[in-house]
Amino acid sequence: MSKRPAFQFYPADWRTEAGLRLCSMPARGLWIEMMCLMHDAAPYGHLTALGRPMTAEAVARLVGEGVGPVKKWLAELEANEVFSRNDDGVIFSRRMVRDEEVRQARAAGGPAGGEHGHKGASHGAKGGRPRKEKAPLSDPERGVILPPPSSSPSSPSAEEEEDSVANATAENPVEPPEPVNPEKVMFDQGKRLLAEAGIVNGKAGSLLGKWKRDHGAEAVIVALGKAQREGAIDPVSFIEGCFRNGPQSRPARQSRNGFLDAIIDEERAARA
Repeated sequence: MSKRPAFQFYPADWRTEAGLRLCSMPARGLWIEMMCLMHDAAPYGHLTALGRPMTAEAVARLVGEGVGPVKKWLAELEANEVFSRNDDGVIFSRRMVRDEEVRQARAAGGPAGGEHGHKGASHGAKGGRPRKEKAPLSDPERGVILPPPSSSPSSPSAEEEEDSVANATAENPVEPPEPVNPEKVMFDQGKRLLAEAGIVNGKAGSLLGKWKRDHGAEAVIVALGKAQREGAIDPVSFIEGCFRNGPQSRPARQSRNGFLDAIIDEERAARA
């Protein structure tokens, strides 16, 4: 099988993953370099070279940094559970390994799955899409000139058609999308999660309000998403642990576009 040219990367997950957000910028930079190395490694998603576990010294040489800083950043990533280790102590990316298992399962579907592009056959194994068949050329594209259609008294004119479209648009105007309310997203998602843990609505609202006042809606949304993804049995202790491990002051406000992306991603995850 030829080497895959790319791997899946989700910017919204990168920006909202609590463990990664707790790491310094150099540690996050090292992690993306490690992901590139693990993309070319065997088994896929594991930090190996020639089938052997890669040492901190080897990583330092490959990324062009000193051994001391690389060891410090590796410890930082591991302390925040950004990566895992197998029974042999080999570092691996949980997301990359999971994506590879899904890709191989789709590839095992055989030729019958080939029509679904990247979901089946050899295209699933390579992570790519099959080449699309081009549509046949139209008569004008083939140089065929047809006579103009004969006019009919019963056929509407171009002006009448335009008036009809304009009237229909005026009668049924397109409603603009409702803006995303961060606090509503936080309270709706939080109450659903806390209700599943047996916390009544009034107490859930008080907890969410306190967390919002102390840490900001952005941090609460990130913590709720992490608790939901990891299936926290005691969500209150889990979320407060996220706050203790993170910055103690109210986080700086993100740019509008970045924050809305994070909110929309968490809202979609809650509806799934």
